[in-house]
Amino acid sequence: MEKNIENKTCRHCQNIFDITDLDLEFYDKISPVFNSIKYPIPSPTLCPECRQIRRMSFRNERSIYKRKCDKTWKDTISIYNPDSEYSVYEIGEWYSDKWSPLGYWMDFDFSKSFFEQFNSLMKIVPRMSLSVLENENSPFVNQTWHVKNSYLAFNCWFWENIFYSGISYNSNNIIDCYSVNWLENCFFCVDCQKSFLLFNSQNCSNCSDSKFLLNCVNCKNCFGCINLYNKEFYIFNKQYSKEQYFEKIKTLNKDTIEKSLQELFLKNPYKNLYLTNCENVIWDYIVDSKNCNHCFDVFSSSDSKYLFNIDSSVNNSMDINYGADWELMYDATSIAGYNLLFCHLVLGSNIFYSNLCINTSNLFWCVGLHNNESYCILNKQYTKE
Repeated sequence: MEKNIENKTCRHCQNIFDITDLDLEFYDKISPVFNSIKYPIPSPTLCPECRQIRRMSFRNERSIYKRKCDKTWKDTISIYNPDSEYSVYEIGEWYSDKWSPLGYWMDFDFSKSFFEQFNSLMKIVPRMSLSVLENENSPFVNQTWHVKNSYLAFNCWFWENIFYSGISYNSNNIIDCYSVNWLENCFFCVDCQKSFLLFNSQNCSNCSDSKFLLNCVNCKNCFGCINLYNKEFYIFNKQYSKEQYFEKIKTLNKDTIEKSLQELFLKNPYKNLYLTNCENVIWDYIVDSKNCNHCFDVFSSSDSKYLFNIDSSVNNSMDINYGADWELMYDATSIAGYNLLFCHLVLGSNIFYSNLCINTSNLFWCVGLHNNESYCILNKQYTKE
């Protein structure tokens, strides 16, 4: 059982928060070792909520602007407004070999603080206009990987034909959906999984050919139902024959639907938490996970704490927002990989205090590297030794 070791006062909001024995074990586990010397990661001085606010302050997900690319001077769509102090390249130019982020290297100046120097590096290294990777025909999206033919979609991975949606993974042909996985041909769904032709529904999984469902599992041809499992041909939680079902559907109008839904949803109980195939987890919307504490919207993760919006496979990590497939992460957002500490928008391994580094490894205080660079400090190349 987790044991409280220390009560600390947040230096920002003054709230009291706990440091436990498992927290201290984690900080020791992730403390970096250089030349056989371990550099201990101290316990945080901010409470979990303030730490999350600080992480999210680096992330602009949904505000996009029209501006000029600072490389070609062509119009582009960007998360940086035209008056931003950053240099911004459109996606194709940023990933191209026409420039090298190593050309912006700095030597560490011991007369200045780290954050002062890192801020200077962030301002001079060109930034990609949108946070995207390997998209196709999707100029008005952000925080997306491997998407195609989509518009105004945010924080979505591995999908095609997605419109006006957010936090969607492995889905196709959806509109106005939020926090969904493995959907196809769906509209206006929230917190739904593995469904097909599902409309205006919430907290459902493995459903198809249905509308206006709440908290239903493995249902087909259902309309306006709540808390149903393994059912077919139900309307407002009442069973019909196949022929009766389709005849009844034809008679429904907007007023009838709204009144019946309101009555049905008010008289039926709601789940207090949405946990599926979980063991020893705390908080809400967690699936296929174990030993996760203070986590929300998490899939297939284990032995972690303070996670939010995790697509899959996060293990032995703490204070993470957005991402998938990682282990040994701490105080980071929009990342994937192994052993990433204090990072934002990073894909790689063994990276510390870095920003916007894609397919890289063994970095310290770097910005904008994306060509398999390794063993760099402040964007300056070093040998492994």
